[in-house]
Amino acid sequence: LTVTLGLPEARYTEPAARTAFFKRTLEQIQSLPGVLRAGVATGLPLAPEGNVSIVTVEGAPRVPLVERPIASFRRVSPAYFAAIGIPLREGRIFDYGDGEERVVVISEKMASRLWPGQDPIGRQIRRGDYDAPLLRVIGVAGDIRGDSIEKEPKLMAYLPYWQRHPPDMALVVRTATDPLAMAAAVRREIWRVDEQVPVPEMKTMERVVADSLAQRRYQMLLVMLFASTALLLACLGIYGVVSYTVEQRRHEIGIRLALGAGAAEIRRWILGEGLAPVAAGLAAGLVAALLLARLLGGLLYEVSAADPLTFAAVPALLAAVALAACYLPARRAARVDPMVALRYE
Repeated sequence: LTVTLGLPEARYTEPAARTAFFKRTLEQIQSLPGVLRAGVATGLPLAPEGNVSIVTVEGAPRVPLVERPIASFRRVSPAYFAAIGIPLREGRIFDYGDGEERVVVISEKMASRLWPGQDPIGRQIRRGDYDAPLLRVIGVAGDIRGDSIEKEPKLMAYLPYWQRHPPDMALVVRTATDPLAMAAAVRREIWRVDEQVPVPEMKTMERVVADSLAQRRYQMLLVMLFASTALLLACLGIYGVVSYTVEQRRHEIGIRLALGAGAAEIRRWILGEGLAPVAAGLAAGLVAALLLARLLGGLLYEVSAADPLTFAAVPALLAAVALAACYLPARRAARVDPMVALRYE
């Protein structure tokens, strides 16, 4: 369960008061039955990046500003990692006992970027230029998606929230049951600390992910509608053309029947004649689809542009429609009275 809390500036002018509010709120919510972990952060996964800074590695050769890595810095509470589900890979998470000591937990990607193949624990970085204060790395956490689920994880750095006293924090509550069922209790505990703090709509992390994909989902819905319409038109076209072709050859069918062809032979002949151009068209269509699918690659997430299921299902559907379009007229043709067919001319 997530909710972003913004403290009224008029009531929380003192930095220590802001930190005290969030610390007490976390203690109240953590004591609720059904709550596993509760934490706060200045930004959730998939939230817009607001605190981005260059990173200067202590002891590394001096390089121009534009060549240094850029990382997103977020202020979090110690329990935030467990609450949101970010695993600890190395070292430890900071706690309230660290006080004002300048410590930082970095992401795996940031550790491999700054010190490839080396142990990052105990090393120091600066948030900013060479005159910025040093931060000692005490832990490495798993990577998360920054501002978009479609983009690769960015370099992330986590700092203790009580050293900066931010007025706006995202509250994250991991529950043992349905998160939304705990919303009323969580809201009540927030207001128990301060009833004048506004509590916006609470969302599950699943809803946050869904909202981040809303625009992309709408675009894909339009693509799906157009594709479905094209598929329907293709099916109707195949059925109509094959049926019309068979109907035009009734006289020939009558001659074949009069000369001794059996019903099964007529069906096989019409099926072969009708499916041959369909097979050629499907083969050409598959090749063209494989080449053009790359244009849709940017619209897809965790689905290959050459998805095997899609490239198997669509041709199978078209082949089934073609088979029905050939078989039904073929069955009717095999039942034609040769004298009736010959009398057509």
